[in-house]
Amino acid sequence: MTAEETNSIFRSFALLFLGRLSDDNEIPFADYLDREALDGSIDSLDAVDDYLSMVLVNREHLSSLDYKILALRCGGYIGECIRMAWPDSYDWCDYDDYMPSHPDLQRLLPERTLGTNAFLVRKPDGMIMPLNKVLRFLEEGPEHSVHYFARCEAQYHG
Repeated sequence: MTAEETNSIFRSFALLFLGRLSDDNEIPFADYLDREALDGSIDSLDAVDDYLSMVLVNREHLSSLDYKILALRCGGYIGECIRMAWPDSYDWCDYDDYMPSHPDLQRLLPERTLGTNAFLVRKPDGMIMPLNKVLRFLEEGPEHSVHYFARCEAQYHG
């Protein structure tokens, strides 16, 4: 899959998270998300942290489908905020397209999972995992702030 195709898929996930596209499935606890605060900026991820904190409190009510929808759409929004902040520096890349040229990483991440479904590749060869960050927040708590995660990327952009 090309970078343009993968970028388009994750842009759509971000738009679903924002409620600007719709399908048969809404993100869980959508009422907790202040969508008006989501402008695509890194700072808007504070509102995502607030939303994930509320989801965390109610996570026992999440189905496996809820987790999938949330990881892909919320992770897509996080990644798209990073891509918008530094548009020439990032592309989404599918696990199956990325791993063949990164055998050392494949030893650490030997199989495709929800959290490793796709990576946000920092050119020329770094990568971050926004989908996994959402799941870690839900599993381990707000010390996995998505706002902080995205802010840390600024160090690569002077």
